[in-house]
Amino acid sequence: MRKVILIRLLLVIVALAIAGGIWIVLQPPKPLTVTVTFTGYTNDYFGRDRATFVVTNHNDVSVKRWHVWRVERTDGAPPQDAAYAVVDELPTPSPAVAFLAPRQSESLTLPIPTNRTVWRALLRCSADGWKYRYAMWRAGNSKTRKLADQLHIPYPSLPHQYIASNWIEPAPPRIPLVTAVVELPDGTQLNGIEGYCTTRQEIETKGRDSSGHSTSSGTGCELLWYRAPIQDGTVTRTLSFSNFVSGPVTITFKNGTPDVTNFVFKMRSTQ
Repeated sequence: MRKVILIRLLLVIVALAIAGGIWIVLQPPKPLTVTVTFTGYTNDYFGRDRATFVVTNHNDVSVKRWHVWRVERTDGAPPQDAAYAVVDELPTPSPAVAFLAPRQSESLTLPIPTNRTVWRALLRCSADGWKYRYAMWRAGNSKTRKLADQLHIPYPSLPHQYIASNWIEPAPPRIPLVTAVVELPDGTQLNGIEGYCTTRQEIETKGRDSSGHSTSSGTGCELLWYRAPIQDGTVTRTLSFSNFVSGPVTITFKNGTPDVTNFVFKMRSTQ
């Protein structure tokens, strides 16, 4: 009889432990204490508009800041994934992903929404606690997990929160330093390019004390330059999109002033 009682008592203890574990797992994660502070507008290497932020982890645990983020507006509409709010380029932050130790900060730049309204950024973050590690272990080596890691996309089961920045006024309109148009083989001229486009850029710097040469490429084809990429030297750019590629266009800068303020990318077919 005593043995039966002990077995039943043990089963009750095990059942209570399992129930307690399940209850703990199902509890929503504690709110993360992370601040996302807007610090201003700037341009990237290709002259594209960017918003700059300082992200600070005030927690006692490390926090992973994913490249996934959203844009929220003041009109009451649901927050949009950045892929839909930033339509002219890949909406990836720079740097793309970061691990922030307790009380560590990072500087972050984001492409700005295309509709110039009051907005704020919502960054997807995960606390590096036991729930996060358990979810990572549960994901295991599945194909979904591997694909998520390759694309830097949060695995669906991973606990996460969206951290909002302060509300941001739209960037004021600016007068471009250089304006370009795209001319198709049939003579049609375009002031903008919809869809995927790449820019190849070569820079030759010339100065009294030093000179150099660099080559880079990136997605997006900005036809309006709002600042000089160099003070003295030459910038050569080539555009490509769809089945077209342009001839190289070179602009010479002296003391940050371009030798031309308007130019044409003449496209030719690659087929």
